[in-house]
Amino acid sequence: MKIHALFPTAVIQSSLDRCLTNEESDFFSKDIEFVKAVGNFTSRDKHILDDPKLFSLKKDLTKKLQEYIDTIYKPVNRVEAYITQSWISVTPPGGHHHTHKHPNSFLSGVFYLDVDEKLDKINFISDEYTTVYVESKEWDDYNSFHWCINVHPYSVVVFPSSLSHNVPDTSNPNNRVSLAFNSFISGEMGCEEDLTYLKL
Repeated sequence: MKIHALFPTAVIQSSLDRCLTNEESDFFSKDIEFVKAVGNFTSRDKHILDDPKLFSLKKDLTKKLQEYIDTIYKPVNRVEAYITQSWISVTPPGGHHHTHKHPNSFLSGVFYLDVDEKLDKINFISDEYTTVYVESKEWDDYNSFHWCINVHPYSVVVFPSSLSHNVPDTSNPNNRVSLAFNSFISGEMGCEEDLTYLKL
């Protein structure tokens, strides 16, 4: 028997492949102003990666977005990703992050600064409607509507912004700290003959 995994949604997990520089570490250890969000806290600054001290980090995270585009979409013409917004999220012990999506963004990503790889995860949820629900005795890529990915320090997770996700109540005794970012794309897309051409 052969199973065809048709129309899957790709989520890519990788690592930064380097340590933070002293300048970057100093930036994240300074006093950053936070505001209350749903179940956790988010930085008041929603363009964290625009700070000159994080220039290299922004460049490296943009490369992760580009890897997703080049690997998954394999565009005919050059399509480039660029980060539109970025912010820090802090989830205290027992905190969570509600289920949500990221409108007005093409790909979203999370860079994990301080997490417990045994306890911290990100959850992805399918919005696909099913007319009949058959309870499964074993979960896999084909029958799941909900999937958890464990994360570790310096890991980067990139996914379509339209994919619902959340952070469950954390059992981490310390603050879970991550840097999230949205993006959009520029370049030539579609095809003149198919009347789908678009240049951004």
